[in-house]
Amino acid sequence: MIEKTIEKFIQYGLKYLELDKEDVIYIRNNLMHLLNVSEPYEKNDVLITESDTPSSLFKELREDKDISIEDEELIMSIISPRPSLVTKEFNRLKEKSSKDACLYLYNLMIKNNYIKAEDIKKNISWKYEGLHNYLDITINLSKPEKKNTDIAKLLTFKSSTYPKCNLCFENVGNYGGGKIPARSNIRVIPVTLNNEEWFMQFSPYSYYNEHAIIINKTHTPMLITRSTFTKLLEFVDEYPNYFVGSNSDLPIVGGSILDHEHYQGGGELLPMMYAKDRYKIIGKGFKNSEISYLEWYNSTFLIKSTDIAETCDIAEDIYNNWLVYENVNSDIIPTDENGRHQAVTPIARKVGDTYYLYLILRNNRQSEKYPDGIFHAHPEYHNIKSEGIGLIEAMGRFILPPRLLDELSLIEGILSSSSYSVREIIEKHKELEKHLIFINNIIRTYGRHNTVDAAKEIIKIEVGKICEKILYNTSVFKNDINGQLTLFDFLNKMNYEVENED
Repeated sequence: MIEKTIEKFIQYGLKYLELDKEDVIYIRNNLMHLLNVSEPYEKNDVLITESDTPSSLFKELREDKDISIEDEELIMSIISPRPSLVTKEFNRLKEKSSKDACLYLYNLMIKNNYIKAEDIKKNISWKYEGLHNYLDITINLSKPEKKNTDIAKLLTFKSSTYPKCNLCFENVGNYGGGKIPARSNIRVIPVTLNNEEWFMQFSPYSYYNEHAIIINKTHTPMLITRSTFTKLLEFVDEYPNYFVGSNSDLPIVGGSILDHEHYQGGGELLPMMYAKDRYKIIGKGFKNSEISYLEWYNSTFLIKSTDIAETCDIAEDIYNNWLVYENVNSDIIPTDENGRHQAVTPIARKVGDTYYLYLILRNNRQSEKYPDGIFHAHPEYHNIKSEGIGLIEAMGRFILPPRLLDELSLIEGILSSSSYSVREIIEKHKELEKHLIFINNIIRTYGRHNTVDAAKEIIKIEVGKICEKILYNTSVFKNDINGQLTLFDFLNKMNYEVENED
């Protein structure tokens, strides 16, 4: 009964979303209008239990009415506190604790269904113990596949300059349509970085705990400069409970959105942050800072300092030198007829009074042998992941495509049975063709008479090994003699050297 479901949404808002009793009639009338209901539910028997979630309420609603995703977002927006009220409560909490303030916003976004917590629980995750610390690996199942009806909408979509992209501030409360998804129920918090207006929100499909997105209020392209380092350090100064990082400003080695400046942060330490120092770096007499090169898969410098300005001085020095560094023997060419190829991925966090600024060196050159990128996942690993390796994966949190759930399940079946030949299985399941080499290599190592549980563990290990190799692919200074000599050459050109070099 749709009228009763409306009352359940109201009770849900009262219990979880700070809905004021004085606003109940106003909210009820809004929901009745949206859902084309003329009379309210009259009984007083509506109670919300722990099992009542937005998903369960929408399922109940769909039994009586066909509603769209946009309708769902709008319903949650109607029963959620207005943006100004959220900001006031956030700032009140932040006076005592930035952590408590962030948790308030995060939990609110879960309760109002902007963060798809129930879908995120479906993701398959495990840790792989690699050579340089562990990797986190997730098969991401939380992003829904587009339906044919959704795709059809794009055929009639008329391009618009409002909002300019999915990240723009103007998406707050936006009903969506066409290429711009609904954002009716999102709530954001204003942030000032380097005297610029920014804002913070949470990702609806969290890749880690409290996955925050920090966005320039002005629609401006990604660009890494000294100002970037300043803004990242200012952010962790204000929110020491979070790390924050920026994708590089080039395709292949950057994020999927390069036309709007934004950063990603969160309340969880990712694997790279546990990496030890491989080399201590000395030179140039910085008084308040330590520089090291990490024992990590890709090429990463770490600056530790109690001084923001000095941290930015060092970062700018490394970055500017990297932009022009060339070593043809290692395929490192900074510019050519196709433009600039070198960039950095900077990440900041704060430990006590000390700033940590990580700089991952990147290069997006392509070649005939590696048309998708020389320092990108090589073709032999595209069966597992072919997408770009951005900020999150560069730190050791791999987000793998949902197709792998079914594909790896079929491979588990191959490893735990020998009823059919591998070729027969692949002929039946064409999607496994890209995995043929992968499958044969595993069979050579483990055979085909494993238990189902053992097969699952084998797959996790072997996928982890590939993720590890992909991160090695992204390294500009390989972990071999030539790669280390190239690193030392780069340091030498900057007038740095390795402390106690053997």
